[in-house]
Amino acid sequence: MLEALLDRHTSFLESYHFDKQVFLSLQTAVKAGRLGLEQNRLPSWPEVVPEGQYLRLEHFRTDETATALFKAGEEALRRGEVACLILNGGMATRFGGAVKGLCEVYDGKTFLQLKLEGIARVAAEYGRPIPVVLMNSFQTDGATSRYLEDHHRFGFSSDELLSFNQSISLRLDQYGEVFLDERSQPSFYTPGHGDFQGRLVASGLHARLIERGIKLLCFSNIDNLLARIDPLVLGIHLTHGGAYTCEVVANTAGDVGGSPILLNGRLQVIEGLRFPKDYPTQRIRYLSTNTFVFDLTSLSIIHPLRHYLAMKNVSGRTALQFEKITNELTVPLNGACLVVEREGAHGRFIPIKQREDLIDKAALLRSFLN
Repeated sequence: MLEALLDRHTSFLESYHFDKQVFLSLQTAVKAGRLGLEQNRLPSWPEVVPEGQYLRLEHFRTDETATALFKAGEEALRRGEVACLILNGGMATRFGGAVKGLCEVYDGKTFLQLKLEGIARVAAEYGRPIPVVLMNSFQTDGATSRYLEDHHRFGFSSDELLSFNQSISLRLDQYGEVFLDERSQPSFYTPGHGDFQGRLVASGLHARLIERGIKLLCFSNIDNLLARIDPLVLGIHLTHGGAYTCEVVANTAGDVGGSPILLNGRLQVIEGLRFPKDYPTQRIRYLSTNTFVFDLTSLSIIHPLRHYLAMKNVSGRTALQFEKITNELTVPLNGACLVVEREGAHGRFIPIKQREDLIDKAALLRSFLN
């Protein structure tokens, strides 16, 4: 039955880089009871990161080194060494399954338009193009391409606005069989934003960026419009010399995502699903915003990331899917966590995960972005 199902969808699956071997391996592990929510968790409590190990953006803004750091970031922009990668894939299940990047935020402007306009302003200020790479998915690929063509790519040339597609997989039911919907069709999904590195390299776009002299990759979610290019952030990254700078904010009630910890003495950012069940939440002081600056050469070698089990409600039924998470790159790579403000004049984190968030935050975003 499985082979027949896969055969019926071969062309579609292959066009979005379905990895049959990985899928079958995960399915076998589920059926054998080797993969479940408990296997996501660390076996023991991780250590809390000492406050002194965090970099703090607000301190750098007033520190005597701020001018030099800001200039270092500006010089990288003037030399054309900066590119942006925007996560425009995913399933947007909490957003009703819409192509989130194409949803209006305010004044008729979409998430994608606002992202691109912000990057274009910085490029104009420093006199060099800033290439933008979109990671699309089977869910967003066609609609995004049509939207960009209809809007003349918002002034970006074909060399400045690039895209690749992340991979695809099939959900399972609780017994490890392929999850079938009410029409007896498989339920497809995208296996997490941690897919980006492998797909960026395999698409050839990583090599193209390296060839044109790009050294820094600013990475952010389509729904976090405050994750803007900041020369000071770039300068801080260049100064500490690590492979990544991960932006984090003070944790508040209701936050969901990854958090910095010490594991075997090393700084890592782990997803919430990895914390032991009895881990006290008051020890989780910071949240990863999934906004990074990466040293582009550090992404040349593919770092295999683990798949973590996630449970989803699909049409009122429980489905299993496996996801790779960008935060897991902090395991093989060395870097730093930068504490940033959420809102205000220098705010860098207002995520919009569901439509209710957009209703509540649209006016606030307009005030910060205009």
